[in-house]
Amino acid sequence: MQIALVNHSTKLSNDDLNTIARVLNFQMQYHAGPAWDLKPASVACYRSEASVPASSKKLLAFDNADQAGALGYHDETPTGEVYGKVFVQTILQYGGVPLHGPLSVAATFSHEALEMWRDPHINEWAQGPNGKLYAIELGDPVENDYYDVPVGSQKVSVSNFALPAWFDAAKLAGARYDYMGKLHAPFSMTAGGYMIVMAGGKVSEVFGESYPDWKRPGKTHKAARTFKRLQQSQK
Repeated sequence: MQIALVNHSTKLSNDDLNTIARVLNFQMQYHAGPAWDLKPASVACYRSEASVPASSKKLLAFDNADQAGALGYHDETPTGEVYGKVFVQTILQYGGVPLHGPLSVAATFSHEALEMWRDPHINEWAQGPNGKLYAIELGDPVENDYYDVPVGSQKVSVSNFALPAWFDAAKLAGARYDYMGKLHAPFSMTAGGYMIVMAGGKVSEVFGESYPDWKRPGKTHKAARTFKRLQQSQK
């Protein structure tokens, strides 16, 4: 998969977006790809959407969220074109910065890129205990956790992400459930995370104890993954 970053934001410099692309490539090549034993996505910046190759998935920076509470999301068009959006001004409004910290533009790009890569069509589930299904969303269970990747003299933040063992109810001895090692069991989450769960054909959200109230509406709009998965479950 190729992921194309395009800047439509007046609040994010092109230099910062290029730095984010470098960091995402590093994370994909050295962390996510090996951890999942999958070919990593490649990430590159483009000056305009028109210049993006047809084979690439677009991940676009805008200023303001088009849905309340959304910092970013990925979706697909009715014709199956996968794309994502990150909302820079909205991130800054809630105290974030471009390159560093859990509430940063860089970490949000990382979260969306990882999930576009692993489940681009937003339709995969893992069998959990008690007959429940858990959405395969790499960033959600550890949404508020990040780690830094050095780029020259800078430290740029990327999103923590769930590993394959998180989606396996067997709970193998010595298994690692997320890249940073914060979780200790499958289908668990950190205090700032959340999960999409299906039980008896009904899709619901489970939020961590510290998940901010202001972010919750961003999970239920029509482009949000929970809404998409609810629609799919009713087909």
